Parts: sequence; C-alpha cells; structure tokens
Amino acid sequence: MGVLDRLRRITGEDKEASQKKEDRSAELKDLRGRIEAIMAKRPQAKPRRAKTYPPLQELIEGEEIVSQAGAFFLASQRQPGDYLHGNRFLGDSVRLNMETAALLANNRAIAGCRISEGLFLDTETTGLSGGTGTLAFMIGLGFFEDGAFVTRQIFLRDFSEERAALQYLNDIVRSKRFLVTFNGKAFDVNLLAARYIMNRLRNPLDDLPHLDLLFPSRRLCGHRLENSRLATLEKALFGLQREGDLPGMEIPARYFSWLRRRDPQLVADIFRHNHLDILSLAVLATHLSELLASCPISPGKTDPRDLLAAARLLVERNEQAQATGLLRDLIAGKELFVRSEARKALSLILKRQGDREAAAGLWEAMLRENPADLFAAVELAKWQEHGCRNYQAAYDLLSRILGSSAVIPGAEREALKHRLRRLQSRLTSAASA
Repeated sequence: MGVLDRLRRITGEDKEASQKKEDRSAELKDLRGRIEAIMAKRPQAKPRRAKTYPPLQELIEGEEIVSQAGAFFLASQRQPGDYLHGNRFLGDSVRLNMETAALLANNRAIAGCRISEGLFLDTETTGLSGGTGTLAFMIGLGFFEDGAFVTRQIFLRDFSEERAALQYLNDIVRSKRFLVTFNGKAFDVNLLAARYIMNRLRNPLDDLPHLDLLFPSRRLCGHRLENSRLATLEKALFGLQREGDLPGMEIPARYFSWLRRRDPQLVADIFRHNHLDILSLAVLATHLSELLASCPISPGKTDPRDLLAAARLLVERNEQAQATGLLRDLIAGKELFVRSEARKALSLILKRQGDREAAAGLWEAMLRENPADLFAAVELAKWQEHGCRNYQAAYDLLSRILGSSAVIPGAEREALKHRLRRLQSRLTSAASA
C-alpha cells in the first residue's frame, strides 16, 4: 500500500468515495427501472414487411434463359409485315435494297447479303459516356424471319448475369452476316467489345460489316433538321411521335432503382423504349436506302433536298450513272434552289466525263434563272475562252458579273479581274492581227 492510500484511510476519504459509488449505482438502477416501465406501457410496433412486387414476366412477355454460363431474362416479340411503325409498314423493310444499303455503309460486303442475315442492335446501359465501368444491361436485337420482324431483348436482372447474356448474343450473331445500329460505331459496339474482353470471351461482332445509320442520316437529312437524334429522324421521316417515352438520360437511374427494389414497373418503360429503337432501325434503313435508289417514299412528299443530298453521296461513292439519273429528275422539279444545285452537280459530272458542251448548256440554264450565279458565269466563261475560243463572249460575261450586285469574295474577285485582263489582251491582239 502506498503512502497516499494510507493517508486516505487515516482521513476517511476512501470510505467516502466508496459510498458515492454505491449511491450512483442505485440511482442508475432506479432510472433504468423507470424507463423499462414506460416502454412496457407503449404498444409494440409491428415488424415492417418488405414490399413485394409481381414477377417480371407479368409485365414483360418473356422468360428466364438458363445455360451453363448462368441465367438472364429474355423478352421476345414478333411483328407481322403489316405492322405500322409511324407511317411505314415493317414489311417494306423486307425488300430493302442491299446495293444501296452497301452504299450507305460504304461497305460492298453488305451488297452480297440478304435482309434476313442482318442484325439490328441497340443497347441500354448504366451510363451514357461508355468506359469499362459501364454495363450494357439490355441488348436489344431485331431481325427478319419468314416475313415478320422478330425482336429479342436480353435483360440482365443483376450484374452477375452478364456472361450468360453475352454468350447468348454470340449464339444469335452466328447466323448473321451484317450489323445495323444507330451510333453503334462510337458507342454500342465498342462497349460490347469491352464487356467481351472483361468476360474473357471472343467478340462475335468484330467481323460483321457494319451499317451505322447515324452517318448517312446526318448526311442525307441533317441539313433540314435541328439535330440528328433518332427521335427527331423518326418524326420527320416516317411520322412516328413517341407518346410517354422514357428519356434516354433517365434509363441508367431506372435500372439502378430496379436493382434495389426489383419493381418490374421501373424497367417496363425501358423495354418499350428499346423496342421502339429497334423497330426504327429497320424503317430508317429502308427510308435512307430508298433515297439513294431515287425511289421516293411518298411521291410528291419526299423532300427534294434529301434527294439532292443523296445524289451528292452517290457521286462520292462513284455511282455516276445513278447520280446522273437522280440529278436529271431534280432539274425537272419546281424548287429553284434544288434545280440550281442539281444542275451544278450534274455539270461537274459531265465536265469530268469530257462532255463540256452538255455542261455548258446547264451553265447557260443556270444563268437564265439567276444572272448573278457566280459559279455558272465562271465555268461558262472558261468554256467560251478555251473551248469555243469566243473571247468576246467570255469577256462580256465576266464584265457583266463583276459589275453586277453578286457577292464575290475578295480572292475570287481578283482572279476574275486577272482573267478579264487576259481576255482583254487577247482581244487586242486579235484586233491588231
């Protein structure tokens, strides 16, 4: 025992501390008893039951697919050929011109395929920016079978079902020879390639010729639309107005809510949205193909500016005969701008082919409709100078265009003045000879 302990015993401090400790313990015991008495008088709360939801199959027509790799949910639908999507029958797509489809994709391999060998694909994902952390939780597929359009939607009820879903996609792709997407080259296909790598599976999409409809849509119709989103194209090209459609930006949040609550109503809207996307791929491919084939969807209603854009694309694809036929039809149309641009494009084709006289006739027609047409004036002056040796006609034409109210950029104006001086010199030399 230490000195301090001995002093506490002599002074009685040790007994006092012990007494205080006993009093405190008694107070706590009394307080605990009172609390227990109060709680005993309160009604007992019933245990909260977790809310239950109906199974997914009650809202979505589909079934669970089980394989050695695992399980996933598969929704299936089958639309007949007379099914209307917007103002177009799905059966029209069965007659898709594969030659023009190949031109749209700029891939000749597609021309040798049948429409039944095409796979229309659209994914719904956990994020819109891509990357290895993004999961394609729904893979929507469409294809033609016996005149009907079949859709299958592979749905991952949980992240663990991805491997089984990817293997099922692999099985479907085996019977297909080309792929159709909308912005798939930048998003869907790259995302699926990353998921195949992460699951150590071979990517079956690698070898498929790919028609990404975003690029030809933007090229053929983007000139008159506010944007090239699929919903915008649907409304403008085949009159489809989506009523109550789930915005794409809300889809990831819906799926995460599904993972927490398992409420099928949360994903029912995603299935509908994805299904519409797949149907639109088939109809949009047909519409764009018909533009290139110069086969107007609705005679008198097809925007001639779309056909003009189609003719320009045909020129780039080196389909000169097809482009020439379409441009001649447009020249006979009523819209001044389209007539002028069609004559311009056709004249350049004829000029490259060496038929400058025919091209000159188009330039003269352009100037009759618009005397301030700078392109036509310059090209016709070149022909008059070098082809006809009619220096006076070329000089008069350039003098008139320079003196007109036509807007001529500085560099072009100087080039015209230089050409005019050369013509003046030739005229002077001819007069003195």
